[in-house]
Amino acid sequence: AASAAALKSWSAFVIEVEAGYPGTWEDYVRDRSRRAEWESVVMRLPSWCGVLAVRWLDAWDERFLASTVGPSPEGEPPAPRWWERRVPAGRGPRPPSP
Repeated sequence: AASAAALKSWSAFVIEVEAGYPGTWEDYVRDRSRRAEWESVVMRLPSWCGVLAVRWLDAWDERFLASTVGPSPEGEPPAPRWWERRVPAGRGPRPPSP
């Protein structure tokens, strides 16, 4: 149940970002953290199921990358929590000025 909820929440968030995230910066940061939840779920799955989950996650990550700007998850393994450094490319909130 937790894995299904994490899966649905990350994909729903990515779709919102693609369309122009409607919320505040605080909402965006909170919703973006769903990616970490999904990664922790994948780590607990049996290996056969984990492979399928990683393929699914990779597809949504590609969509997230395409609809945001910021550092890319370069290298093997990718930079830790790379999604936390990305902001919507189109319409959407921006981080507050320092």
